[in-house]
Amino acid sequence: MKVFLSDIDSLYDRYSGRLFHTSLRIVGDRTEAEQIMHDTLLKWLRRSPAGPVPGATPDSASDGRIEAWLVKVCVRASIDAIRRRRTLRRLFPERSLAERIPDEAETEAGWSGLLGDSQGEATEKVERIRRGMSRLPAGYRAVLSLLLFEGYDYEEAAEITGLKASSVRSQYVRAKARLLEILKKDG
Repeated sequence: MKVFLSDIDSLYDRYSGRLFHTSLRIVGDRTEAEQIMHDTLLKWLRRSPAGPVPGATPDSASDGRIEAWLVKVCVRASIDAIRRRRTLRRLFPERSLAERIPDEAETEAGWSGLLGDSQGEATEKVERIRRGMSRLPAGYRAVLSLLLFEGYDYEEAAEITGLKASSVRSQYVRAKARLLEILKKDG
């Protein structure tokens, strides 16, 4: 079956923002998050045996399954990217690029886009949380993103990260405490 350009555009328009922001919260790098988002969408197009159905609008149930699959693949790819960074740091300790965290100006548009509001008190709160999360270790960021932002439960997060559910729970508690400590210290 042929995959039409309009089908690819529709898939991209529907899911790219969610996938990009999901990955950005985990990896902390806009370029890497964008690459992961693109790779995830390509995996869907390659795995779907018939491809998207031209001109068809999926019902909400199948749309939900598609989105769940895409988010899960995106989260796993983001965690894999963090693991690759750790390996790079061990092999090439002089390379700080592997642990680069984007600066404020780089991610401001992405975080503002999550709210749909570029000004105001809510934007300021999100910015404080973003700065605080960027100071957390990568593992803590991943667990917080999965549980708080993506809505996974402990067992699902454990399956995605390859950890035990009890480890996910303890990392979640520690990450929340550490984030609150950072936010209080910063005022």
